[in-house]
Amino acid sequence: MHEAETHPGFTFAIMIDHGAILWNSCSGCNPQQALIEQLQYVEQTYFPSPAYLKSNGQPVVTNFDIDLFYSIDWNAVRNVLTSPPVFLFQNSAGFSHVLSDGSYSWVMPTTSDYGMSYLTDFYDTGRGLQGEETWGATYKGFNDTLASWGSNRIMGNNGDKPGCGHFRKSTASIVRPTNCQPCNSSLGTTMKRNGNRIRN
Repeated sequence: MHEAETHPGFTFAIMIDHGAILWNSCSGCNPQQALIEQLQYVEQTYFPSPAYLKSNGQPVVTNFDIDLFYSIDWNAVRNVLTSPPVFLFQNSAGFSHVLSDGSYSWVMPTTSDYGMSYLTDFYDTGRGLQGEETWGATYKGFNDTLASWGSNRIMGNNGDKPGCGHFRKSTASIVRPTNCQPCNSSLGTTMKRNGNRIRN
């Protein structure tokens, strides 16, 4: 955090993984209480940083697979925070999640088309929603064979420049298509159209 603050224009945000609730819960807490405790810590420790990512003045928080593993009352979670954040959820369904301010896409290593049909659905959904955050995905491939949590999923890079096919997909969804030259320098770009913010 402190390093980010020394570089004007550089921002960071917090994503709470479902594993944080499993492995780093407060003693005796249920998942709901654990999530609240973690968000309160994030609120006190990171939200005040001038480098913390904000949308319309509100801090941004994402999560990874929390709803897949736990039943959470998100309204109750939000109500205990003194600085309620912008909540971004996951995949196309994330746009209609309770309290959703938008959604982000993620790598889909089990698809046969390098995730392109998934991204098409994701961008088409986000494009139709005024004012919601739409965070795109750009990735070279995927390999979790060395991860302790992995299930031997491997996605090659399709012979493409790293992430170019995915970047073309995101830009074609909101602006004129690009030839992605040079692709690597395009990562991290934020684009807007029709009130939607698209992040890669």
